[in-house]
Formats: sequence, structure tokens, C-alpha cells
Amino acid sequence: MSIRIGGLWCALVLAGAVTGVAAAQNEDGALTVIDTSKTGFPVVQSVETMSGARTMALDAKTGKIYTVSAKLGAPPATPAGGHVRPTALPGTFTVLVIGQK
Repeated sequence: MSIRIGGLWCALVLAGAVTGVAAAQNEDGALTVIDTSKTGFPVVQSVETMSGARTMALDAKTGKIYTVSAKLGAPPATPAGGHVRPTALPGTFTVLVIGQK
């Protein structure tokens, strides 16, 4: 089975036992929420986060997801066949808290 979750995904939270969902944080700035209680694991929502966010944690008591990023500068030259991350701009570190309304 294949689930379409956006660009290069960097973090995955499996919270089915807690919330009935899983979430994948994509480096392109999208968090994909998947319903783990239904056949085929349908995408429930895609949440815009912040480009470069790739680390994520789940608070199992509240169901909130925390992810971090910073505003990114221009990427340095990429070597052949390589992947280079842009540099974070000073003073722009951000913690994003994502939860249900």
C-alpha cells in the first residue's frame, strides 16, 4: 500500500492508539494527517507548517504535535547528486504547536 503524503517526509508520528491518526511532517512545509482507524488510511488533512520543519513530537495526553523550524536563507551550491539544506537565519527559530480545534 502507498499513501501520498507530499514531498520529502522527514518525521512520522504514529498516534493511532491515542488519537486514531498518524502524521507525517514533510520538508516542504506540510504536515499530512492520516486516519489510522479506516481502511486505506485516508488523508484527513494537510496542514501548512513551515518550510524546513522536519522534526516532530507528539504529546500523547493532549494529542498536540510540536514541530520546529526557522526562516531559511538561500541554499548553498549543491554538489552533484547531493542534497544540501539552506542555512537558518539567526533569530528565526520557531516552535509550531498543532492541534485540533
